[in-house]
Amino acid sequence: AKPITSRVLMAPDHRVAAFAVDPETDVLYTGSDKGALIAWDLRAGVPWWSIPSPTPAPGVRPVPIKALQFCRGVLSATSEDGQLRGIDPDSGKELWSVSGAGVASVVITAGTIFCGAYDHSVRAIEADTGIERWSFVKHKDVVRALAHSHGRSMHLSGEKKSADAGTLFTGGWDCTVRAVNDETGKQDWVYKKHKRPIAALSVA
Repeated sequence: AKPITSRVLMAPDHRVAAFAVDPETDVLYTGSDKGALIAWDLRAGVPWWSIPSPTPAPGVRPVPIKALQFCRGVLSATSEDGQLRGIDPDSGKELWSVSGAGVASVVITAGTIFCGAYDHSVRAIEADTGIERWSFVKHKDVVRALAHSHGRSMHLSGEKKSADAGTLFTGGWDCTVRAVNDETGKQDWVYKKHKRPIAALSVA
């Protein structure tokens, strides 16, 4: 067996809050608790490129990066303030950004980024362009949970709810779970028997 090697990667004042690895290269991407982004060459153990932390206004705390994910060759970065950005993984250049609604949850599949938001909406964003395909506005509170069916079923309080391969499940603080067609953004069904806000969803 090949020996296992390890390497410590360090940058000044860069406490990691989120990370992602490019599945096709030896590059690690880290986001800090102050909003900085670094691309690391894992073979050399040095930064490839970096985006420094934005300078906050006086009395305002820095905004951490809370999630990094890949889709269609684009690095998506979600910040704690709800902003979603598409980053070129080769250069660190910002390709597009989505703000205003306040992103609370994200799931990615087949080139589309689905975002649940603090303004009670769910949006489908094209990963390579940042263009919004559709917006779903049936929830009455924050949409904290998303899951994509991939043809599998959702089990809700002992009930098995079927779904086709193109279904996005959305769960909100309004205690409802909704099944949405991922191509059209139209609702297929709604489940209202929960008595507490929905914080997580999974399919089986």
